[in-house]
Amino acid sequence: MKKKLILLPLLMLVLGACASSVVSSEEPISSEPISEEPVVDTNVYRLTGSFYDPGWQPDSEFILEQVDETNVFIYEGLDLFANEEWAITINGDWAGQIGFTGTTNLTVVDAATTMGLGGGPGTVKNFLVVTDGNYDIELDTTETVRVVTITRNGDPIDVPAVEEDTGEWHLVGSMNGWDITLTTFPLVEDDAINHLYSAEFALEADTMFKVATGTDSTWTYARGSAHVETDDPVPA
Repeated sequence: MKKKLILLPLLMLVLGACASSVVSSEEPISSEPISEEPVVDTNVYRLTGSFYDPGWQPDSEFILEQVDETNVFIYEGLDLFANEEWAITINGDWAGQIGFTGTTNLTVVDAATTMGLGGGPGTVKNFLVVTDGNYDIELDTTETVRVVTITRNGDPIDVPAVEEDTGEWHLVGSMNGWDITLTTFPLVEDDAINHLYSAEFALEADTMFKVATGTDSTWTYARGSAHVETDDPVPA
């Protein structure tokens, strides 16, 4: 009677010995997450609006300061008064401006409801000041949805002097060499009780002017389109 050879256990034993002698050349896989440095926002953000003279310059001097190397930008201690309007521009241009509404990927945080809906020629509408105050304006661009945070610190610090009616108002501008003392374009008082003045003038196209008073040599009370209400819906 012939004996059967049992080879399977022997074969498995040989393969097991070979496997134990193989050394992996791969580095062990780390379980630690790979951290990525956040991309630093290099844009320059500015405030512009009717709160300063001449107003509405996309490259104004009111630059939001970047906090360290984060994507947080802030302008601190700005006095704003009711009915003034403002917006945020990017890199000194109107393209991509940030407003109260109409701006994509934006959340406005205003706990005290100090701002409202302003105007604007396009889809993006300005911030309208509802409450006089001294404000911090913060812009955070860390996430896809940017955040504008408005903080009222208290009452305005630099309150302008009360404007008194001098009884003499006139136009001053490019048509008379911007000489505030010249009264060649006088406004006539129609109603002394309500202090209403009016006049009709023939002015050439592209003439620039303000309303001024002859008693003011420092231009303190001179007013342009950014500081008065006009019948022109888009005063140029």
